[in-house]
Amino acid sequence: MTTSVLPIWLFPTNSPLKEISSNEEEIAKSLPPKRSHQYKHTRGCVRFVLSRYLKIDPLEIPLNAAPGEAPQLDKELGHISFSHSRDALVIGWSQNKLGIDIERRDRFISASRIADRFFNSKDQEHINKLIGQDLVSEVLSQWVIKESIIKWQRGTIASDLNKWSLDYKGNIATHKLLNLQVNFYKIEFRNWIIAISSNQDLDAKNLLICIE
Repeated sequence: MTTSVLPIWLFPTNSPLKEISSNEEEIAKSLPPKRSHQYKHTRGCVRFVLSRYLKIDPLEIPLNAAPGEAPQLDKELGHISFSHSRDALVIGWSQNKLGIDIERRDRFISASRIADRFFNSKDQEHINKLIGQDLVSEVLSQWVIKESIIKWQRGTIASDLNKWSLDYKGNIATHKLLNLQVNFYKIEFRNWIIAISSNQDLDAKNLLICIE
C-alpha cells in the first residue's frame, strides 16, 4: 500500500459556481432546480481543484460524473470521490480507489432505529451501552464511515451497509460476505465528520485538507 498524500478539498455549498463542460450544462438543464445547482456546483468544484492540482485546464479534466453514479476519471488520472452535507461539499482525490463522505456533527438522527436496522451485531457492541448524545455521535460516525466504504466498494446501502464490520484499532473494515478489506479514517473537522476509505494507508500525516 502507498502512503502518498491524499488531498481533501472543502467548499461551502453556497460558494460561486465554476466552469463546467457543455455536456454537463445540458445535463443540469434536465434536473430539478435544487438538484441542478448541486450538480453544477459539484462538477465545477471538482474541475477547479483538479485543474490546479494536476495542472490541466478545467475543461480538459476527463471527468465522468453522471447524476447518481460514482464519479470516474479517464486517462489514468487517479480516482475522485465527493459528498455533500447541508452546508458543505467535500472532494477527495487519490491514485488509489477511494470513497469519501461528510455529515454535520449536529445532524439529528434516530440513532437507535438506525443502529437496529442497518448495523450488524459486531458493530452494535460499540453502542449498546451508550445513551443520549454519545449514542447519536457514535451512530453518526459509523454511518459516515460506512457510507465512505460503500462508495469505495461501489456497493449499495441496502445490500452492503450491514455487511461491513469496523475494526477501530486497525482502522480496517471487512465485508463478511465478499471477503473485502479496506482502510478507513475518520476526521472531526470543525462542524463536520468526514470519513475516507481507500486502498492506501490513511492517517493524519498523509491527509491534506484544503479549505476553499
